[in-house]
Amino acid sequence: MNTFDACFRQIAAMVVMALCIPSAFAGSVTTYEWDNDYDDILNERLAESFVHHVAPAVRWMVAEADGRAVNRDTYGSFQYQFLSSTFAEFVYTYRIDGTEYTRTYFSRSGEEQPRLPSALGPSRHRYTDFVDTGPTEVHAFLSTYNATEISHIPLDDGREHDARRNDAELKAVRSIERDILAGTVPRGGEVTAFVSQRMCESCARAVRLFADLYNATVYVNAPTNIDNWAAFRFMRKRKSFLENARASLPTGFNNKPPGPPSGGPPPPPSCGAIATH
Repeated sequence: MNTFDACFRQIAAMVVMALCIPSAFAGSVTTYEWDNDYDDILNERLAESFVHHVAPAVRWMVAEADGRAVNRDTYGSFQYQFLSSTFAEFVYTYRIDGTEYTRTYFSRSGEEQPRLPSALGPSRHRYTDFVDTGPTEVHAFLSTYNATEISHIPLDDGREHDARRNDAELKAVRSIERDILAGTVPRGGEVTAFVSQRMCESCARAVRLFADLYNATVYVNAPTNIDNWAAFRFMRKRKSFLENARASLPTGFNNKPPGPPSGGPPPPPSCGAIATH
C-alpha cells in the first residue's frame, strides 16, 4: 500500500467516525408522562397558559358583543375552541455572565385570532390587543418574516396536509428561536415544557430540531393520554374558568338546563411522572 492510499484510508476512517459520533453541541429532548398529577405540578403550568390566552379572549368577546345579549349556544360555540385546543408553557432558562434568567412562552394550538361566534358578526378588534405580556412573558406565535428550518410535517392521520401548521409546540419553539436570532436570549439554554397532551410526530420533530439547532436541553411534561386523571383535571379547570367567565358577558343566556356533570376516571392508585425517552 502506497503512502497516498494509506493517507486516504486514514482520512476516510476519521470521516466515518465523525459521522457516527454524536456532536458535542447537539441538544437533547426528554419527555415525562404524567398519569394523574395530584399536586397540580403539571396542571398549574398548563392553567397559566390557558388563562394567558382565554382571559383576553373573553375580554375581546365582550368588546365584540358591544352590549348585545349572548345566549348559551353562542357562548358554547365560542368556548369549544378553547376546550379542544392544546395549551403549552415553555420555560427557557439561560445564563449570562453567571446569572440565571428565565423567559416563559405561552402557546395555544389553532389560528392566532380566535373564531368569533357568527351571531356577533365579523370581528372589529384584534384579539392580540387584549393579550397581556411582560418583560419575561411571551405570547408565542408563528411569524412569516423569519427564515427557519423548524416547521410542521404532514402526518398520515386522515387530516389535511397542513393540519399541524398551528400546533402549540411549534409556536413555542419558533418563538424561542426568534428571540435567539434577535439576540434577546442566548442559545444553549434549557427548556422545561408543559403540554396538555402528548406531542404528535410533527411536534416532536420540531422540538428535536430546535434542540439540535440551538444546543438546547429540553424536558417535556405531558399527560400519558387525553383520558387519564391528569388530563381530566385540566379539562375540569378549563370548563370551570369558562363557565365563570360568562358573567363578563351581557345577559341573555336562556334557561335551558345545563348538561350532565362531567364525569372522569377514578383517581389512580399511583402518582408521579415517568421519563419515557
